[in-house]
Amino acid sequence: VIERVSDQYRRLSLLEKTVFVVVGDHGEGFGEHGLYVHDDVVFEEALRVPLLLRLPNAERAGQRIAGPVSELAIAPSLIGLAGFEPRDAEYEQGSLFEQPQQPVLYAHCYRSDRCAALIRYPFKLLDHFEERPPELFDLENDPGEENDISDDHPAWVERWSRELAD
Repeated sequence: VIERVSDQYRRLSLLEKTVFVVVGDHGEGFGEHGLYVHDDVVFEEALRVPLLLRLPNAERAGQRIAGPVSELAIAPSLIGLAGFEPRDAEYEQGSLFEQPQQPVLYAHCYRSDRCAALIRYPFKLLDHFEERPPELFDLENDPGEENDISDDHPAWVERWSRELAD
């Protein structure tokens, strides 16, 4: 489908004047953590989605942004690519192209009182509120979120759980 759309834009001489954004809205649990849904999952299999940008004239071709980013960064990125600066709106995330450091990212289950996550890459806290204790993962060394390291960092768990509750 993407190839057909690109070919059509090329035929219309619009390809080098157009920014294409391809993004998924959510992942899906296929049993990785015993869950087969997406509504109440804040593990990586539900949060990681494709995000591809194709810029005119092969600008930044092949560039990969390290670490996780938020879909909230898409709008300010596109506004910046168009040569404007957002004035009347505040965005929680800045442009994908101007982030000097990893942003703090938040996610929550469909029912936000059921679970939430805070990512300070490479660390990720999952808080299941009253259902079970919080879990902390090192996504760089444990991308499958199999080894809970919350006992090794109780101060982070306490502070970040309060932040999520707020």
